[in-house]
This record gives sequence, C-alpha cells and structure tokens, in this order.
Amino acid sequence: MSWKNIRIKLINVLLSCYSQCAGNLRNITSFDKEHDFERVVIFSTKRLGDFMFSTPAIRAVRRRYPAARIILVTSQQNSQLVEPGDNFDRVLPMDNHYSDMKKLVSVLRR
Repeated sequence: MSWKNIRIKLINVLLSCYSQCAGNLRNITSFDKEHDFERVVIFSTKRLGDFMFSTPAIRAVRRRYPAARIILVTSQQNSQLVEPGDNFDRVLPMDNHYSDMKKLVSVLRR
C-alpha cells in the first residue's frame, strides 16, 4: 500500500472518529424522507473526472434539501474550477494532508 493511500485512510478514520466524538454523526434511522437537514458536507476529493461524475448526485442533494447549506470539499485542483452556485454554497479545498484536515475541521465547526 502506498504512502498516499495510507494517509487517505488515516484521514478518513480521524474524520470518522471526530464526527462520532463531536456527536454530529447521525443514526441511519434519521435519514427518513421527512427529515430536512440544515447543513450538508459533500466530500469529492478525487480527480476531475470523478468529480464530474458526482455532479448529478450533488444536484440531487440540492433538490432534496433546497434550504440546506451545502459545502463541497474537493481537491485544491478542482476547487479552482468550481464556484459556489446553485448546487452548493461554499467550496473548501482539501488535498488529503493532515494540515488541510485540521483547517477543514476548524472551518466546518464554525
């Protein structure tokens, strides 16, 4: 396993632990059709092609939760290509570095 893959897995584990400790992780039963979320964070930190394929899903999230504040977390490279608009309210760059993750958690907490 490459160092890059190890870092990505470590960041995923740390974010999951943080979500569980902070009490922000929802039980799957809370995802019923009647529940409206106030905030949604979408992580799409892959290459441009993968990001483009996720665009219809991002649009579907916006249609389902029109009043929610949607934040897109994407790679630095992709963040330069997209701007907040109809589908999301804010774009945050993250390139799978620990320092990026610390900043990201801080921004999302606010």
